[in-house]
Amino acid sequence: MLAPLGDDPTAIAKSLETSIRGADAEAWSSGHAKDWAAESYRAAKSSAYNIGSPSGCVSDAAPIALATAYQAQALEVAKRQIEKAGVRLAWVLNSAAVRASRRAA
Repeated sequence: MLAPLGDDPTAIAKSLETSIRGADAEAWSSGHAKDWAAESYRAAKSSAYNIGSPSGCVSDAAPIALATAYQAQALEVAKRQIEKAGVRLAWVLNSAAVRASRRAA
């Protein structure tokens, strides 16, 4: 799914980082992991899990071809979630470092 981003992790990270707006980073730098997981689930449910196929499983059904538009939409959602994860990880680590330095002082 993320192959269109390339195969160089550093280049992918730089590309994603440049598309993060300051206001978005500020908005994403709060909350709790439980909330973030629920948000990610809702994003997946509304985009990646909505492929337009009938619900349920049929053991002998052929694979479903994914439309180009679906793939493009799912990629955008995945990119946004990766951006959020990076911002949130940085926020958590920075917050932990601040708390640790206060205890050490």
